[in-house]
Amino acid sequence: MNLKFAEGIEYYTGGGIMGDFKRRLLLILTVLTLGTIGFFTPYVPLKIVLVFFAIASTGYIVKEYTGKWIGFLILSVLLFLIPMANVEAFRYMAETKDSNVFVNIVENIIESFTGSEGSKVSYQPDTKVESRENIVIDVDGGVDIVVGKGNIIEFPSQLKTSVKNGTLEIKGGTKNSIYKVLVGGDMIRSLEISALSVKLKSELENNLEHLSIDSVDTKLSGIIKSDYAEFNSTGFDFDGSISANELVINSVGVNINGNVSSDRINIDSVGLNLNIVLSNCSLFEAFTTGASGKITYTGGKNLRLSINSTGGKIIFKNESDNSVSIQAEGVKVVRE
Repeated sequence: MNLKFAEGIEYYTGGGIMGDFKRRLLLILTVLTLGTIGFFTPYVPLKIVLVFFAIASTGYIVKEYTGKWIGFLILSVLLFLIPMANVEAFRYMAETKDSNVFVNIVENIIESFTGSEGSKVSYQPDTKVESRENIVIDVDGGVDIVVGKGNIIEFPSQLKTSVKNGTLEIKGGTKNSIYKVLVGGDMIRSLEISALSVKLKSELENNLEHLSIDSVDTKLSGIIKSDYAEFNSTGFDFDGSISANELVINSVGVNINGNVSSDRINIDSVGLNLNIVLSNCSLFEAFTTGASGKITYTGGKNLRLSINSTGGKIIFKNESDNSVSIQAEGVKVVRE
């Protein structure tokens, strides 16, 4: 009985099922080991490093089960960061008022996923196609996009294009590559971008109806105008001017510098660093763990500012005649 049972088990687990089981077991052991070390480590900065090293390790193991890099990053956060991270680690970042510590950690982990720019193969545009009102860019690697005037889109021939229901789709690529794309945006109304890393510089003052970016690493600069703008990322960095009726940002690390004009703003993050001149805003909501920086409000509408955080300090200056109501939980908001 025992021998036959053992033989049955050996025969059953000798194929792909056993290999899949080992991979899952390795995932669980990795999470539990790093989680245990992080939980009992008394040195808070080391806790932070262990937390995000666990995200990188977990994500690397499960990447074969997910279609997109952002998927396994989110899965890693759910499996490790939420249940195992000690809140004191994030409180440390907030109370030291140095969100750059957090931002630097996130940037290092992102680089471990995407690789440094010097290690990637860069492809320059050599193919042209006429633009459309709706553009979808879905690339496995990184994209370096410049949006300017005109009605022509230039891109590397390694990427493929198709037109479906009036929407121009640009797809393809490999993970260890960066693709330069020049977009003539005179007629564009909707722009959707999905890539491992996105670097976008906009020199266009035309107003879009819809802008969305889904990426591990997102860096934006220049002038961006859209009725609705949504960014889902692990690291989000913006330096420039953005105008949107509704602005939604979901990212682990958020760093914003420049001018922001938006009726409704919603930010969901772990680390938040702001140095912005805000205008025409009726609602600014932020849900974060550590927050720091300065908001200067130049008016346009009565503002309700709501920041929910574990800790940190925000300096707020109202340079307008509009009324401002502030609701702060866990974070210190100082009026200047």
